[in-house]
Amino acid sequence: MSIAPSARMLETLPERAFRFLMGAGTIPHIRLTLRRLGLSDAELDEGWRLLREVGTTPLERPSYDPTNRERPEAMARLETEGPVFLRRVAAAAQRFAPERAEALVGGLAENEVIVALRVLFARLEALAADPAPDARALLAALDARRLGPDGRAGLVGALALLMSNWDAAAAPSLPEGDRDAALLALHHWFTEWSETARAALPRRIDLIRVGLARMRRSGRTE
Repeated sequence: MSIAPSARMLETLPERAFRFLMGAGTIPHIRLTLRRLGLSDAELDEGWRLLREVGTTPLERPSYDPTNRERPEAMARLETEGPVFLRRVAAAAQRFAPERAEALVGGLAENEVIVALRVLFARLEALAADPAPDARALLAALDARRLGPDGRAGLVGALALLMSNWDAAAAPSLPEGDRDAALLALHHWFTEWSETARAALPRRIDLIRVGLARMRRSGRTE
C-alpha cells in the first residue's frame, strides 16, 4: 500500500525532480546505467512533461551527447563550488543587509544547487539595479569578497553551459485540481526512478549528481 505524499514533500518535489532529470539525462555513465534499467528517452520526456504541467520549468529535455564532457564538468563545478557560494552570499547578506536577506537567499535549498543558483543569480541582477543604500552596501561587500559579477563569472558560465541548447516550450496553466493531479503523477514518476537510482548507483558522488544526496560542508557526503 502506497503512502500519500505530504504537502511539504509535494512542495519540494519539482525542484528534486528537476535536479534528478538534469543529472540522469546528461551525465554519460549515469545515463547509460539507468537506461539499461528502463529510464528511456520516452521516460525522460515524461518527467519533463510533468514538470511543465506543474508550471516549474518551460524547458524541454536537454540534448544528450555522450562524447561531450563539458556539461558533466560544468555540473561538477556547480556541485562543488555552488553550495559554498550560496552560504557565503547568505552570510554577507545577514551581516550587511539583514532586512534583505530573506528576499535574497530565502528558500534556496543547497542540495538543489542548480535551481538555487539560477534563482540567486536572477535576484542578484535585480539587486544590482537597486539604488538603495543598503543594497549598494551589500553589493560592495559581495564585490570585496569575490562574490560579485567577476567572482561568480565561473559559476555563471558553468550554469549557462549546462543549460545551453535547451528548447523552450510554454508551460500550460493548469487549474488547481489538475495541477494537484500532475504533482501526484510527478511524485510517482520520481519515486520510481529515484529508488532505481539509489539501488543502481553505488557511488555517493553519483547520487549527489542526481540530487539524491548532498555534500557536507566538510566536503563529505551525507
